[in-house]
Amino acid sequence: MPNIRVMLYGYDTKLLKNDSASSIEDLGRRFLESLGTFRQSTNTQGRPIILIGHSLGGLLIKEYCCGMLFLGVPHLGLRNDALQSFVQGQPNEALITSIVVVDDESEPSHFLARISDDFATCFHRETRIVCFYERRQSAKVEMRDGKLSKTGGKVLMVTKKSATSTGVTGVYEDDVIPLEADHSGLVKLESRGQDTYLVMMQKKAEGL
Repeated sequence: MPNIRVMLYGYDTKLLKNDSASSIEDLGRRFLESLGTFRQSTNTQGRPIILIGHSLGGLLIKEYCCGMLFLGVPHLGLRNDALQSFVQGQPNEALITSIVVVDDESEPSHFLARISDDFATCFHRETRIVCFYERRQSAKVEMRDGKLSKTGGKVLMVTKKSATSTGVTGVYEDDVIPLEADHSGLVKLESRGQDTYLVMMQKKAEGL
């Protein structure tokens, strides 16, 4: 794609022995500050931005931005309750607890409900949202020999309902798209001929 600058933004997602007590609000605020500082220093404030968020990164985007493409974002929670036992007593326990659900009947946490409400309030109707959701199951994480391993039972880590419940009503049916991938595979694009890549480029061409 010509005349486009591709950038990655990351933060510490280490589960075990994580000393950070940062919340999604903290991470989102730092992302917004970093983005603003970069655009000011490079004199690119007027350039349009396309934000692509995968999984928890989508919650970070949702907290502070509008106009987006969501890939397996757990708007109603992530189905991997075993994570809570791994982080018990650690500074990141509150963060993990706020995004994990036990089953399909569980209500989203106060945090997830709040950012959905806030997002719906500030959302601009002319801005388009596209939601992708996984159709292949992922192995749950379990502890083996003191290390985390993706060898547990398989589940749909983020259900269709969770991946598409952004808090905004009136999302076009054509913008709710299933992908033959597991949760982590949603963003692993192997070639420009891959279906995921082609669909994403088509949505961009349509004016996402």
